[in-house]
Amino acid sequence: VEVYNYSPNITVNKGETSSSNNGYLGRYALYVYNIKDGTEPEPTKISVDGNVQYYTDGTDIIAIGTYGNRNTINEITFKDGTTKINPYAFYECYALTRVTLPRTVTSIDTNAFFVCYSLVEVYNYSSLNVSSYFSYEKVIHTTNEQTRIIREDGMQYYKNDNGTYIALSPIDRLSIKEVNIKDGTTEINSCAFEGCSSLSSITIPESVTSIGSQAFYGCNNLTLDLTKVVWADLTLGSNSILPSSSVALIVITEAENVDFETIIKPRLTTAVGGAYSNTIQIKQGSTTYVWKGSSTGWVE
Repeated sequence: VEVYNYSPNITVNKGETSSSNNGYLGRYALYVYNIKDGTEPEPTKISVDGNVQYYTDGTDIIAIGTYGNRNTINEITFKDGTTKINPYAFYECYALTRVTLPRTVTSIDTNAFFVCYSLVEVYNYSSLNVSSYFSYEKVIHTTNEQTRIIREDGMQYYKNDNGTYIALSPIDRLSIKEVNIKDGTTEINSCAFEGCSSLSSITIPESVTSIGSQAFYGCNNLTLDLTKVVWADLTLGSNSILPSSSVALIVITEAENVDFETIIKPRLTTAVGGAYSNTIQIKQGSTTYVWKGSSTGWVE
């Protein structure tokens, strides 16, 4: 948002739309200083409040992005006086579950919360109709209603009207190592675990009937216990179990009494998608199946 250019050789322009024009340096800039113009630079207008950075310009207080580790930010309450939220300001904040907007907000960029898969609750005290700015919300509160988000054993869940739960994401995506999904959980959110590199073990309870697309994408050292699930009721999203490295190993444990060829195999083939050869194993009792790539499939 701020560019202080002391180079006598180039000029940076606000709103640059060409990569050849200094690498988009001024594309999203709100203030640009070029020493060649001969003017004095203004002091920075960037400030921090909580886990958000702001840019103040006249009467506008613009939320421009996170402060701190964006992978561990679970909720954001914008400070009073905030008027705008910048493009891509909270892009890929995968652990973000709840946002509170004060009455002063008048503008939200359509990409401000792009691919924030776990963002299910919005507390909106502004006059904006905000439903078009959030793609994954379950509820938009307009009063001080009680949150439905539960944090338990390192995980974040959303409680449905019928008392069941959706597993949203870990509280700290980078450090979590073992997870026992809460009983009563029926759904694991899309991208719930995108890049949890430390996750080594997860147990899925019988109540789970849906695992979203890319739920375990990039979990490259994982034992996934599916022995309790009811396969007749289970839906697996595309690429829900997909490593991001050719040297990864994901081990899926299955109950012996489930037919591999007609029930497990077709569903897991969709779930592993374009996985690298030899990176996924299915262990069913004393039998092990190894994924050999989409052209060969599973080999015992």
